[in-house]
Amino acid sequence: MVFDNPANTLHLSIMSTIDEVRRLGLAVRRMCRKTPLDETGTYLVELSVVEAANNIIKHAYRDKENQELDLEIHVDQDKMQLILRDNGAPMLEFSQPSCPVYDPNCIQSLPEGKMGTFLIHTIMDQVEYASENGRNVMTMTKSFADRAGDEAQESSYELK
Repeated sequence: MVFDNPANTLHLSIMSTIDEVRRLGLAVRRMCRKTPLDETGTYLVELSVVEAANNIIKHAYRDKENQELDLEIHVDQDKMQLILRDNGAPMLEFSQPSCPVYDPNCIQSLPEGKMGTFLIHTIMDQVEYASENGRNVMTMTKSFADRAGDEAQESSYELK
């Protein structure tokens, strides 16, 4: 872990294993404590990063271990920006997914894929994907605007 400025930026590099993804989640949780996000908001941002990292390992790296995955977190007064970078296969399609159709009363009907991507887009205020110098870059932004413990905070985290 490298802190550029311990108050607002964190850089973390891990290898592409599920155990290492846990470290990303812990780092996100730690940085969220410096923000106006409540416990639920913290959990949801952590979930978004873990889902994104798992997708990188599964799809970009095709479950190949010992591949580098970098996380950069920036926190300022009004937002938190989480940037994941990898050297895996590029994303072929990047668009906001719709919720896969399933019967919530039937566990067998739960979709095998696309739920993580749907959750990320639902939880985060902005999600962008780019390719920079041959690396995949996913940027997720969570705004803190009007989230100082009022009802807007609760409604902003409703999964639609």
